[in-house]
Amino acid sequence: MPSKRLLAVALATAAAIPAGRAAADVNAGSETAVGGPVSATLTWDAGDGPRNMRLAIARNGVTGLDRTIPQTCGEQCSRFSNDADTFAVRDLDGDGEDEVVLRVNSSEPCCFALGIFDYQPATGTYREFVRVSESSVDIADLNRDGRPDLKTSDSRIDGGPVRIFQYTRNDTGVTLDDVTRRFPGQIREDARFAKTLFASGRRPDPESARSYVSEYVADEFLLGRGQAGLKELDQQRLRGVLGKPKEAKAFRRSLLRKLDRFGYR
Repeated sequence: MPSKRLLAVALATAAAIPAGRAAADVNAGSETAVGGPVSATLTWDAGDGPRNMRLAIARNGVTGLDRTIPQTCGEQCSRFSNDADTFAVRDLDGDGEDEVVLRVNSSEPCCFALGIFDYQPATGTYREFVRVSESSVDIADLNRDGRPDLKTSDSRIDGGPVRIFQYTRNDTGVTLDDVTRRFPGQIREDARFAKTLFASGRRPDPESARSYVSEYVADEFLLGRGQAGLKELDQQRLRGVLGKPKEAKAFRRSLLRKLDRFGYR
């Protein structure tokens, strides 16, 4: 089941520029983002999409990249309208060198693409890094240390518990390091919200309840409170919230296997 965040973003996207083949015709245009000595300009052709998106990046007036970017934004790509945060020049790793960041929607492959373009001083060019996932990525300085964090949700677990990365680069490549456990406040907030969805107000249907409980239990394991999370799961199972007894037991076993597989416990 898609996470609540994915569904919310999908609805927002539909209200802006629908993705993929459902996208409406758009006019040709351009958009520029500037940060320090770096200037980046997106251009696109009119058509279903936009079409043929091209990115040009200049540093101190010298062009380091000027080409189409099909890996980040190909034929099945669309962008949020009127959202400057989806295209920006930012120093993601705090090394004093700005990267160019582009976030788009993608229907094939699904569902969101993050493109990061970093400067290569040896060649004077920009390298492209692409991450495609089922969950959107928000970029913000969550702990106010001056370094942006990449906040998303873990689509490997039903409900999508919070997941936070930091961007790191070197000469050999780019990595997104999982630093979720460094942000207990973000995890607690996510857990509280998930719990309200299955334990407060109107009882959800069993499939939705299992999704919310999965998210809550995963968050509790991240906080070092896994047994408390499982206790809550068992209480909801006895209440019948998670479906028939056989379904609920199978759900519990499946969730534990996933939590083991993906490093939550």
